[in-house]
Amino acid sequence: MARQFNKKAETSEQKTYVYIIGLVISIFAIVLMIQIVKDQYNDLSFEKEYLAKDIALLVDTIYASPNDMIVAYPQNKLSFSFRFEEGRVCVFDEFGEKCAYFSEDAETEFIYGELTPNVKIDDKLYTPLVFEKKENRIEPVSRLIN
Repeated sequence: MARQFNKKAETSEQKTYVYIIGLVISIFAIVLMIQIVKDQYNDLSFEKEYLAKDIALLVDTIYASPNDMIVAYPQNKLSFSFRFEEGRVCVFDEFGEKCAYFSEDAETEFIYGELTPNVKIDDKLYTPLVFEKKENRIEPVSRLIN
């Protein structure tokens, strides 16, 4: 027994399936995008990247200054660690790191190293960030300035 199909019913049914598949894919894409944004927010990667670029710009400014100075980074509650390497600063925690580059001056020595949270305020550890420039030497240190 040969089965006969109505062509109008067949195309209408196909359109419904295509619509449902498109709807499922759209919902999946929206859920995926929301999850990515949520992960970025929880990971604080945006804040780490911002801090790395801002601190690199501050280091460039300190290099450009002809005078001795002590500069306290204005963010007083930093719970991240900092690593200063040749020509770059990395801001990191247990979830990952973000780095930014700064320009070094061959005549000025930069003291490289790592600064970790060491000041306890309200039962949380913070890393106050201070840059000391004396003569031809720049050193990032972690201490509070009054």
